[in-house]
Amino acid sequence: GGARALSNALGAYRALEDLGLMPFVDAISSVSGGSWASSIYMFADLPKDALLGNATDPSQLTLAKLDEKPAALGNVVTTSCHAFLKRFASGSMPLEKLWQFFIGETILSPFGLDNKKAFMAGSKEEVERIKRENPLLQNASFITPRPDRPKVFVMNGVLLSPLGFNSGPGRAVSLQMSPDYTGSPFWPNNGPLSFEPAKNGALYPQHDVIVGGGMVETFAFGSKAPKGSQSQSGRERMQPPQEPFTLALAVGISSVAPGAIFASSGALNFAVPQATVWPVTPA
Repeated sequence: GGARALSNALGAYRALEDLGLMPFVDAISSVSGGSWASSIYMFADLPKDALLGNATDPSQLTLAKLDEKPAALGNVVTTSCHAFLKRFASGSMPLEKLWQFFIGETILSPFGLDNKKAFMAGSKEEVERIKRENPLLQNASFITPRPDRPKVFVMNGVLLSPLGFNSGPGRAVSLQMSPDYTGSPFWPNNGPLSFEPAKNGALYPQHDVIVGGGMVETFAFGSKAPKGSQSQSGRERMQPPQEPFTLALAVGISSVAPGAIFASSGALNFAVPQATVWPVTPA
């Protein structure tokens, strides 16, 4: 994971571009450091050669060649995190956003992708539609993937237990995040879940909790659940989320490998990215 996965993905994207195969790729699915690389590949406004570097013929591969400064995507994992750690030590950073701030400021910021106020959408045309149908978002900022990249991009993560409850096998739920839709398309084991209190966490267990069941448009992810029964039309009227579900938060969720361990300790919940999630249920 992490830098190693990014390096592996960089090599894969460079090879596919060099072989002329990337135009035939319809979808990208990523996790962990692969989401670091893939999010930058999908969104960064850089020429491919500057982003990925040029392929090297194996016969020309030397120690001197390996010692050259890598292209932008490879160089990002050499970024010093001293400035981030200094800001963290100053106490000016919300602890519950620690990991997503690290991802944003260390991995995404060199590419201009760390806008903490920007929603995601699948295309500029989708942004126009969203603003037309949601007047409260008329002045909102959005970022969209490059139009010359694969149409589908899914960053994979896991929904852990609610704050204050133990996470573990049988309670982890797939979370699929893309610029256009985000959510968990299934109910785990086709039914509700039960959650036990974590150490230093909740006082009582929760039973018959429904998690997952469908997707919402990503710009609405994190909003409060709709009131009453959900509509058969698939459209709900609700207030926009208090904060955008940003690219940094999606990549952070996809790459916080120790999250389950942290979430099971009431004292370390702050290290796990957090979001408001509600189930999609039959009308």
